[in-house]
Parts: sequence; C-alpha cells; structure tokens
Amino acid sequence: MRRLVETTRENDPRLARLDRRIAAIAARIAEERARLGSESAGAGGRTMSQVLADYEALLVDIEFAQGAYLAAMGQLDAARAEGAAAFRAIWPCMCSPPCRNRRNIPSACCWAC
Repeated sequence: MRRLVETTRENDPRLARLDRRIAAIAARIAEERARLGSESAGAGGRTMSQVLADYEALLVDIEFAQGAYLAAMGQLDAARAEGAAAFRAIWPCMCSPPCRNRRNIPSACCWAC
C-alpha cells in the first residue's frame, strides 16, 4: 500500500478501494476476536478462553490419572506374582508317587494332580 500511495495521486480510486478492504478485514478480525475472546460468550454462556482453560485442566487430569493407573497396574502385577509364588510354596504335590518334575522346587510340579 505504501508503494501505491507514493506513486499515485490522493484521489486515486484504487486507494479508496484498498482503504475499504482494510477496514473490512479489520472489522472481521475484531468480530473473530470478540467471538473467541472474553468479550462475548457463545451458546453455552462460556467464552472460548474458558473452554480452552477447562480443556487444559482436563489434559492435566488425564496425565495424572494415566500415571496413577500405570502405578496401580505395576503394583497389581507385583501382588499377583507374590501371591502366585506364595500359593506354589504352600500347595502340596498331590501326585502319587510324587512327580519327578517336583525336584524340591514348588513351581516345577507337573500340576496334573
């Protein structure tokens, strides 16, 4: 626009058309800012910035919940392994005669009893 202003006369119709176009674009930008910003609320009565803030808070909650879930799953796996080891330690071999696979190792029983 500067170049056009420098090379044309003040009453050039191209300048008036560009001024109208700039004003229309500026009005459109103001409308969009008002629609998305804190100046007006949408259909739900909440602005876009409020929705985005809630979304970011939910993302933090999701990350925390995923971490807690993974920790709980690790503890569950450890408890299952400990329970299975304890069960094998107290489970007697019911094979008659005692199976050869036992070898004094509780987990090596054939479990076909």
